[in-house]
Amino acid sequence: MKMRMIIDIDDIDYPGLIRLLLPYVKKADIPLPEKVIDAAAAPGVLENFLKFIPRSKQDEIVMSIVNKNNARIIKRGEALAERLGADMDISGIKLIPRESDTPTADNNAQNKSRED
Repeated sequence: MKMRMIIDIDDIDYPGLIRLLLPYVKKADIPLPEKVIDAAAAPGVLENFLKFIPRSKQDEIVMSIVNKNNARIIKRGEALAERLGADMDISGIKLIPRESDTPTADNNAQNKSRED
């Protein structure tokens, strides 16, 4: 059986997410200055750099990193799932902007069933 998992993300720790992805992506696919990438592990570097970039641009940066490196991220996700005892083949991953912040009827039904 094939399934699709949809996860809505509201608040993102952009520096933390970028640091998490760094070991799994091509450095050339990160749309940040090379000096910032090289120093990203140091406390405060990404935070200080990103505070001057609008939130919408930070969204674009993260989406670009994920979407350009989806095969690498999938491989790591499958390895993590296997290590946790859930053998699966992930066929795709894509980060896209959410059209609205209004929950859909499907989301409301899913949230209702979780509460029961």
